[in-house]
Amino acid sequence: MLLIPLATVPNQIRTVVLNNQQCSLSVYQKSTGMFMDIVSNNKIILSGVLCRNQCYLVMNSYLGFIGDFMWVDTLGGNADPVYTGIGGPTARFQLVYLFPADIPPNALFAGPQSAELNPPPA
Repeated sequence: MLLIPLATVPNQIRTVVLNNQQCSLSVYQKSTGMFMDIVSNNKIILSGVLCRNQCYLVMNSYLGFIGDFMWVDTLGGNADPVYTGIGGPTARFQLVYLFPADIPPNALFAGPQSAELNPPPA
């Protein structure tokens, strides 16, 4: 697990290499919550995903991204992140990158199943 350093600003872009993936992370606050865009190796993985406390952001291994991200409320609460609570190692809300070994088995959706595996009923 790695902590992603962020600033206490409402809109920011961070570029970081994670597990040999060149990642661009856009974090932005709207009136309806904080959102993220994730680009890996010039491929959009997610756009406009709502940031929730202790929820996987990518969630789908079939998107081709190795690992996942999660926001953590370090006060032990269940609040969703807001930009005024991020920035620095002692901030209330921390964005962490999870390596595949950090993710419990079967925690992520593997993707749509092939029609050949699930043929329609006769």
